[in-house]
Amino acid sequence: MDISDKKMEEILTSQGLLTPEQIQSARDLQKKEGGSLKQKIITLEYANEEAILSSVLSHENIGHIRLKNYPIRPEVATLLTREKCFFYKTIPIALSRDLLTVAMADPFNVVSLDDLHRILGKEILPVYASEPEIKQAIDKYHPHDRMTISDVVEKLETFDDSAETPTMVVDLEKAQGDEDEKSPLVVMLTNKIIEEAYHQNASDIHIEHQEARTTVRYRVDGNLREALVLPPKIKNALVARFKIMSNLDIAEKRLPQDGRILYKKFTKTDVDVDLRVSTMPTAWGEKVVMRLLTKHHKSPTLEELGLLPDTLEIYRKIIRKPWGMILHVGPTGSGKSTALYAALAEINKPDVNVQTAEDPIEYTLAGINQTQVHPDIGFTFARALRGFLRQDPDVILVGEIRDLETAKIATEAALTGHLLFSTLHTNDAAQSVTRLTEMGVEPFLASATLLGVCAQRLARRLCHCKQKYEPTPAELALLAIPPPIPFLYKPRGCPACRKTGYKGRIGLYELMVITDELKQAINERRPATIVKQIAVSQGMRTLAQDSVQKILAGVTSIEEIVSVVRED
Repeated sequence: MDISDKKMEEILTSQGLLTPEQIQSARDLQKKEGGSLKQKIITLEYANEEAILSSVLSHENIGHIRLKNYPIRPEVATLLTREKCFFYKTIPIALSRDLLTVAMADPFNVVSLDDLHRILGKEILPVYASEPEIKQAIDKYHPHDRMTISDVVEKLETFDDSAETPTMVVDLEKAQGDEDEKSPLVVMLTNKIIEEAYHQNASDIHIEHQEARTTVRYRVDGNLREALVLPPKIKNALVARFKIMSNLDIAEKRLPQDGRILYKKFTKTDVDVDLRVSTMPTAWGEKVVMRLLTKHHKSPTLEELGLLPDTLEIYRKIIRKPWGMILHVGPTGSGKSTALYAALAEINKPDVNVQTAEDPIEYTLAGINQTQVHPDIGFTFARALRGFLRQDPDVILVGEIRDLETAKIATEAALTGHLLFSTLHTNDAAQSVTRLTEMGVEPFLASATLLGVCAQRLARRLCHCKQKYEPTPAELALLAIPPPIPFLYKPRGCPACRKTGYKGRIGLYELMVITDELKQAINERRPATIVKQIAVSQGMRTLAQDSVQKILAGVTSIEEIVSVVRED
């Protein structure tokens, strides 16, 4: 159960199950040995697990149901897919208008309850059922595809990559699409790898090979996590299957290749995701990296990005200007595209013509004309931008300014009555001005068109299981804040965050609004350090300063910020 020790202590004493003296004894043992308070209460034989569970459920007004003989209508049980039922350890059991009752192994997990409300679009009423009973119910009402990824991995011990075994084999030198279908184990494994990544909200899948093993890693919240270790004999079949799904040449193993998987073609589940696939020859086989592009993923709003209230107010003002250029800058994976989608969603109205050129289209937005560029056939950002100017646009998004041609057309578009959004790869807001002029954009054009530059990073957000601690003098010095600060937060780890201590990410922002003084500095080609000093003197909050505010608010940790943001 996802319930804090303090909460459990309050419940057990208020219900009269334990005395304060017994709680203190359990606390003392917990300090000595570690572990949860519940474990120590059971160890000391003050109460058994069933009594503790009954007391907690009673106090929280949560029902306890035995699923074995409970009649569930199949159409209700299948409102949630098998994969999501297993992921959240739950199954729907009753529906009354917009109220859905679900049996859960952990009805106190507010993150899971919020997810279920969002996924199903209904109010959720949780009741408790044991995890084994829930698994049995899932198998009963979702009878197809009962094998989990763990089951598939176990069966890999029987996998034979020689051409002499007719079942579960891919002849890697001669395999074609129809021949690969003779290997159900490999097909199932590739599908499970993709689906598991999707359910873990991974952004990328890495398939990597060493002499003695093949490893599958997922990038979740910006960090790579090892998900599977496979025997090396499976590697060629696995890579070949991903290549077939991507329409790549399976015989070509010496050169890198790029492709795309439309996963809906290969599954009957509700996992609707496209994958951008890249292969690369390495010493022990071809590495495969796949970027997940969730087409129907809901883009966050500006409020959900993590902009502090005063920064959000300023940003909203500049995105409502009739013309000019707004840049989002930062390294790859810093959330630039997500922030731009949020801005477009806010200003998109029926009387506004919004056109975007992207590579790739990461989210689809209703009411916006989105275009995928194809540099390999000459359809570049610059060419798309020229085409947009003949399409009567009000707002234009160019995925990235990569060269002088795109930069010049973008500044000209911003000068001629269009509001233009784009991105650059620079470390902070001030450096973006230098980058534009280094590309060949005249300083007077840059200063005349720029409305603002938003530098950003992504930091992992602390899970709700975070714990308080007293900061050390060194940490206070790092934050550049005088004591006393009563406490900060650090990660702890729980099942909801897969023991990492972090769940989701928060944006860190540095918004530089172009003022008359900054325009003069740009025209005079002043260095980025001077431009930054001027912006700070006029009230700009730097990335480091924004990070400190997020730390003090308990949103993220010092350790996380140190890994993603440089000190000023």
